[in-house]
Amino acid sequence: MPRVCVIIPTYNWSSVLPFSIRSVLRQTMGDFELRVVGDGCTDDSAEVISTIGDPRVIWENLPQNAGDQAIPNQHAIEQTNCEVVAYLNHDDLYLPHALESMLAEIDRGATCVNGLCFMVNPNGRVELGSTSASGYRPGDWMTPSCVMHRRQAGLDVGGWIPHVECGAIPQESMWDRLVEGGHEFQGSLRLASIKFNASARRNVYRDKPCHEQAMWEQRILKQDDLEAELLGQLVARYTENLGMSAKKIRRWLVVGAKTRLGDIRNSILRQNRDTKTLQRWRAFKGLDD
Repeated sequence: MPRVCVIIPTYNWSSVLPFSIRSVLRQTMGDFELRVVGDGCTDDSAEVISTIGDPRVIWENLPQNAGDQAIPNQHAIEQTNCEVVAYLNHDDLYLPHALESMLAEIDRGATCVNGLCFMVNPNGRVELGSTSASGYRPGDWMTPSCVMHRRQAGLDVGGWIPHVECGAIPQESMWDRLVEGGHEFQGSLRLASIKFNASARRNVYRDKPCHEQAMWEQRILKQDDLEAELLGQLVARYTENLGMSAKKIRRWLVVGAKTRLGDIRNSILRQNRDTKTLQRWRAFKGLDD
């Protein structure tokens, strides 16, 4: 039985799946299964995945669309017998060391781990895609694409709960309950993933683009120093913009002080608790209400 189950929830965006799946299959740690769970997909996702031809990839399509990644995530956790689970959004990419670097923290005794995630904006600018590098704390924003935790811990706190039931962003609810249940997050200072925020890209579910994923896949494949370059750019930017000394930068990375941008993003994302806001975001991305 593999040690890690990587979960990719997906819905009707088959063009990005080869990129996210390949980023998992290129991992330096190969002891995993990859469960791609469709949220009632009606496109050619099954056919696209069938061409991958790797026995570690398991495809399941739920019979009904829930419009919430909590449902496919919870289904995968219940189906797997792996000790550890990790997540990757269907339009995001892992760096090759993502699983290895996060699993190293699990082996050192952590129950929950978050790596660093960099977010690519529609204008191509790259920024830190999470608000804490030392470990998630309630109130932070943390994409699933840089999170790993022990499977049983997730089940013990009730697993993934849909938006309509928990009244919050499902991932925020899951991380908060893990912390409240005594499962604190340990941060890894390795860059685990590249995120392409669908909520910032108009009509992505209508147009189904994949050019950004294709470009970044090539960067990951060809640029050995990509992680160092991106981290260097980030440090230089915050040094310039915030006037941070080297000591303050280290404290920001290690202690996890929030950036101004992170505070703003947290405020915006917490509006997702409001149903009308969720409906507006779905319409912006080209999804039905």
